[in-house]
Amino acid sequence: MNKLTIKEYLKVLYRKFLLKMYCHAADMKQAAYNKQYYVLPVGKGLAVFSPDDIGMLKKPIRRKHFEKGHYIDVVKKDGSKKKKYVKGGIKVDKIYQMNPNASHQDIMKECFYYTSAKLNELNLLTPAERKQKQAEWLKYAANHK
Repeated sequence: MNKLTIKEYLKVLYRKFLLKMYCHAADMKQAAYNKQYYVLPVGKGLAVFSPDDIGMLKKPIRRKHFEKGHYIDVVKKDGSKKKKYVKGGIKVDKIYQMNPNASHQDIMKECFYYTSAKLNELNLLTPAERKQKQAEWLKYAANHK
């Protein structure tokens, strides 16, 4: 049997408390704004997102940077190598914070808690699903120290 030390036990309790607080925050936001909210992992912690926030995360951030000119090796048809100069300049990179092809079902699988879509609907998560999501969160938090 695997026994926990006091320090590990307190970390598990803290992580359970953290998930409970973010679930409560999602419920409070849902009561205030009448939107569906998701508790998703962000780095080492959690965050509450609405569908509008998730849409913003799917849009690319364009980052501009200057790239110096440099030489690259080019292989000719006859097999010989030649150095070719590539002109530098301002380059634009697209950075996505979330996969732009992620569907609603993917987000519901990845989240640790979600509220109902409308204010007066019952919560969609059953107690068994909540326990499973809590176990997933504890496993995720243990792997992402």
